Amino acid sequence: MDGRGGLRARRDAWRRFRRDLRPGERAWRGASTGLIVAITAGLVAVGTMLTSGRGIVADAATAIVLGWVAIGLAAALLLGVVRLLRWIPARPLAVGVVGLVAVGAVFVVPGTPAGLVIAAVFLVSGGLVGAAIASLRPPRVAGRRRVLASCCLGVGVLGLVAVPLWLGLPRAPADENDLDPTGPHAVRTVTYGSGEHPHRAVFGAEVDVVTQGVDGTAFLDNWSGWRGNLRTRYWGFGPDRLPRNATVWLPERDEPSPLVLMVHGNHPMEVASDEGYAWLAEDLASHGYVVASVDQTFLNVSVTRGFDLGDENDARAWMLLEHLRLWEGWQREGDGPLSGTVDLDRIALIGHSRGGEAVAHAALFDRLGRYPEDATVPLATGFGIDAVIAIAPIDGQYAPAGRRTTLDDVSYLTLHGGRDGDVSSFVGLRQYERTTFSGQRFASKAALYLEDANHGQFNTVWGRYDLPGVAGRLLETDALVPGRDQRLDARTAITAFLGATLRDDVTALEVLAAPDDPSWSGTTRLLTRTADSTQTVLADFREDVDPTTATLPGATIEGAGFTVWREEPVPLRWGGHDANGVVLGWESGSESPPTYTIRLPDTVEAADTSTLVLDIADARGSVVDIEVTPGPIELSVELVDVEGAVERASLDGGVPTAPAPRRLRSPLPDAVGGGAEGMSQTFRVAVPGTLGDLREVRLVFEPGVSGAVRVERIALGR
Repeated sequence: MDGRGGLRARRDAWRRFRRDLRPGERAWRGASTGLIVAITAGLVAVGTMLTSGRGIVADAATAIVLGWVAIGLAAALLLGVVRLLRWIPARPLAVGVVGLVAVGAVFVVPGTPAGLVIAAVFLVSGGLVGAAIASLRPPRVAGRRRVLASCCLGVGVLGLVAVPLWLGLPRAPADENDLDPTGPHAVRTVTYGSGEHPHRAVFGAEVDVVTQGVDGTAFLDNWSGWRGNLRTRYWGFGPDRLPRNATVWLPERDEPSPLVLMVHGNHPMEVASDEGYAWLAEDLASHGYVVASVDQTFLNVSVTRGFDLGDENDARAWMLLEHLRLWEGWQREGDGPLSGTVDLDRIALIGHSRGGEAVAHAALFDRLGRYPEDATVPLATGFGIDAVIAIAPIDGQYAPAGRRTTLDDVSYLTLHGGRDGDVSSFVGLRQYERTTFSGQRFASKAALYLEDANHGQFNTVWGRYDLPGVAGRLLETDALVPGRDQRLDARTAITAFLGATLRDDVTALEVLAAPDDPSWSGTTRLLTRTADSTQTVLADFREDVDPTTATLPGATIEGAGFTVWREEPVPLRWGGHDANGVVLGWESGSESPPTYTIRLPDTVEAADTSTLVLDIADARGSVVDIEVTPGPIELSVELVDVEGAVERASLDGGVPTAPAPRRLRSPLPDAVGGGAEGMSQTFRVAVPGTLGDLREVRLVFEPGVSGAVRVERIALGR
């Protein structure tokens, strides 16, 4: 009996303990109030994302009103369902669940649960504070409930304070144009536009050259309905009357100059994104280029006025050709401030983000004549675009006839930052791989990876935060390279590339092939890839699935000392790649050096082989069963001629470690954009003139250590 009585007493005590700690009706009402306050604070944070142009107070008020209307409707729908959950009263549960989803959307970085976790912490903290205050006010609860309420108050206040402090809510100021022009020419600016811009006088009453609008209805299916009406009401025009606006930087010189059109990407349409490239345009103009920064903000996103047009990159590309049509007319007319200023045989397009994809489409459209989605629509063509430069581009938003755009005999440069919080992976490498050369004219391609650069600092208007509002505060911005240095490196690459493609100064490309050149800022690690139309490809691993065959007809491949030897697609941090490579891995126990050999046919002559070009990357992430020795991988190249003579050269610095910078602030998980980027480095090895016709190329790796590399391309150049 005593044993059973003791057990019953302990059970009764446990029940009383649970009853004492269970929140009462007052606590639940307080929790509901706390959640309402926390949700309202979250909606104020939403207001930082709107960028409507009416000011932060108006944006916050709009977010609060629209947010609570949406939450109220959703809560009403959920109320009947949550009543089935008897332990938690319906009102706080409905408000909490809907608020979590609504406010969590503010914090979400695409592909990661971090935003929802932070939103949950913030809302639960608000609920705890509300419940505690309701429980502690007179008549106060006593005993364990009072202790619990006090603890909940402390934890809740800590959460409410910690989340905003950690994120930081003020809007970030725009960067300044802090790069001075370096060329010999004085520069002046001219604007052209509709003359009727409702929000910017520079394209309205103060414009220098008035232009006619163009009908883009065929390219903009989503500019319609109530969303289209909101957009039309804001701009004062619809898709049938798109303006051709741009700011032009002109060098003071007596002869026509190469023409460069620049176009921004997707950002709130109320923001003048085209103004953010003065740092580049002014410098290029000082070097003798005519540069026009094109306004396409009317194609951009708006949270308050119709959202995103979506699938509009074909329209962005078409608009660039319509601008070229203007320039063609001005050169024929021989009158006006822009007449006779450009050489239409030398044209380059530069685009950022969505604009970075659009410029490739424009180069393709230039050779088509008809719109791929509707051949009844003619395109302005025949401009002979020489070069395309894509800064942090997207890829595949528009796929003409269901195929990704290819570029043939057009020079292509792409740049990307390893801490890009918007375009989380270097997808410009896909277009790099889809750029091919026939050899009929000189053309080149290059890729530049800036390890600690982001998306927005290429545009001084966009700045350090690649995502709007609170979501941008989840990104790792403390480790970013300074904006000035990021733009300096981009300017160095673009100036060199245009010098080679529009001014025929092929030696300018040497800067891109040398990431340790003093022209760079030196504040972040650079990886570069280069190729040109003079090169003969020995192996790029696209011809078949046989690891022993090479791309060059008649060439064969042998490997010795490897525990891993396979061909596979080149990985990116996000999405696939349009390239293959061979992965080679070896263990530290090997006594002889692992060797990868390409045997060449008799068709390779000494006159065609002044340089060996090798694209190679660290592949330790692809070989999980080998514990790779830390640090760069040492590699030597052996060149063997027809007489058996051997020349050996070591790669300076070895194969660099794979870049894997974090996008998100520690300790947030990065489900998209985490891990290593599939970016290789191009090495160039001079072929000594003492060698005869080459017959073997050997890659010899350091014995006694473990390693893994991915070889993407081996070529011979002149």
